[in-house]
Amino acid sequence: MNSPKALARVWACIIVLLATTAQANEFAISPILSGAKHDTYSWNVSVDGTPPIRGQTVYLARGQTYTFTVTGLAGIHSFYINTQDSIGSANAYTGAGLSENGVTAASGIHFDVPLNAPERLYYNCGNHASMGGVIEMVIFRNSFDQ
Repeated sequence: MNSPKALARVWACIIVLLATTAQANEFAISPILSGAKHDTYSWNVSVDGTPPIRGQTVYLARGQTYTFTVTGLAGIHSFYINTQDSIGSANAYTGAGLSENGVTAASGIHFDVPLNAPERLYYNCGNHASMGGVIEMVIFRNSFDQ
């Protein structure tokens, strides 16, 4: 059975993981174009120089500043931060703090996450539905909360 102590340890590990990712400053993002089928395309995401992970969830904290370095777009991919999991610009995030959105060439996007940022955003390719991921906001007071 799950004891309260065991559950507390699990939650502590999850909070440390969220805090570590949200404390990152740099996200390197590049497309993975495996095979000729568009439905297999996705994004590689590296956090502060760690080995990239396919489509990993990105955790940000309101009131903090981040850089998304986007490369490898090759003219057929564009990178959007959206309010819904979708392609194209129809649901592009238009709130404060984002230096640019919908980039089509290698770029460094700066995001000063406002205190009123949505709980969840998405990163998407403008053309391929399989190229998407989640951006979750975490709460930072004196330490990170779940």
